Amino acid sequence: MWKHVTKHKHHGLLVIALTDDKARFLWVSAARPGRTSKITACRHDRLAVRLRAAGLGAVADRGFVGLDDSGPDADPAVITGYKDPGTGR
Repeated sequence: MWKHVTKHKHHGLLVIALTDDKARFLWVSAARPGRTSKITACRHDRLAVRLRAAGLGAVADRGFVGLDDSGPDADPAVITGYKDPGTGR
């Protein structure tokens, strides 16, 4: 039996949202094409600057390492894990 399978092309969107500890929206980014990198979208929206201005911080995954380049003496606005220098993971 022969079966023909077609691939459905779906167009996704990337939206970054900040919420408080009770899951209330504080800020929502503009929708971007789904192929956009999360860290690129956050840099474009100046997310670290917005967080610092509001006196807030965020915990993010290792994909966001380097987003907050405030310097060693400043309080970090975005806290991430560390990448292994040998493997990059």
